[in-house]
Amino acid sequence: MPGANFHALIATITPSGGATDAYNAVANWSGSKYLARTPGSNGSARKATLSLWCKRSATGALHAFGAQDASGSGNIFFPQFTAGNALGHYINGGGTTHASSGTYTSTTTWYHIVFALDTDQATAANRNRMYVNGTEVSYADSNNYGSAADLKMNQTSNTFRVGNNTAQSFAGKLAHIHWIDGAQLTPSDFSQAGSGSTTVPKAYTGTFGTNGFLLDFANSSDIGNDVSGAGNDLTVTGLVSGDVSAETVSY
Repeated sequence: MPGANFHALIATITPSGGATDAYNAVANWSGSKYLARTPGSNGSARKATLSLWCKRSATGALHAFGAQDASGSGNIFFPQFTAGNALGHYINGGGTTHASSGTYTSTTTWYHIVFALDTDQATAANRNRMYVNGTEVSYADSNNYGSAADLKMNQTSNTFRVGNNTAQSFAGKLAHIHWIDGAQLTPSDFSQAGSGSTTVPKAYTGTFGTNGFLLDFANSSDIGNDVSGAGNDLTVTGLVSGDVSAETVSY
């Protein structure tokens, strides 16, 4: 049924061709409508993964998925679609962007987006990797975090925002959001092939780390509820049950 706990649901079924299941998504993000969490204890400042599904409602402007530190200084993580419709993120307070060479302009397609970070990687190009629908993007630049850099994430001094980075917001719907503290993962940890050429969620079976969470938006009255079992709920600002919509995934 719409609004079911999708994480629990997909963990207990074996998808087959033609099967469909319902889940929820959240739209209407803005400077006054977002989710946020400040950690109560420190996690990893070097390794993390963000996985989410999104459907854009507008293009041609910077649309932020959120931010790991809203102050915008030092080694930061501001994941976004750029004004040129590339997938990218700011890697420092100077606004240096790591971006894809390809662009993503569909307002009817659901994209599975993964950002995978690990500054302990010896090869610079492996320190911040980005994937769309299961495939790593081609990059328009060689901008990467420094070796063994501590990022402003998963620390008690940093606030994680979803849907807005204080200056820009996401335009469209976000669904099935995983934040993994302490591991650089790949899309196969979160997704599987759907009908045709689509990519659909699967149950993540790994650990979430100290500050990880999973938002499935199953309860429209508790939009920031973390269903990972880690208990890392996000504080809701402005969002109401009317911002939650029922969606369908087809296997």
